[in-house]
Amino acid sequence: MFIAFAPVEDPQIALAIVVENGGGGSSVAAPIARQIMDAWILGEYGDEEELDDE
Repeated sequence: MFIAFAPVEDPQIALAIVVENGGGGSSVAAPIARQIMDAWILGEYGDEEELDDE
């Protein structure tokens, strides 16, 4: 399990990542949280049409 929020001064996003049977939170869940945070911060959410097709 890994919990994160950003930015520190005025939080705009909060995450709780749970990976069952995947090992420790810092080695498995934290990289997932990092990818989500990077996408949110950089505004790289992907194409909405691609999301609708999935």
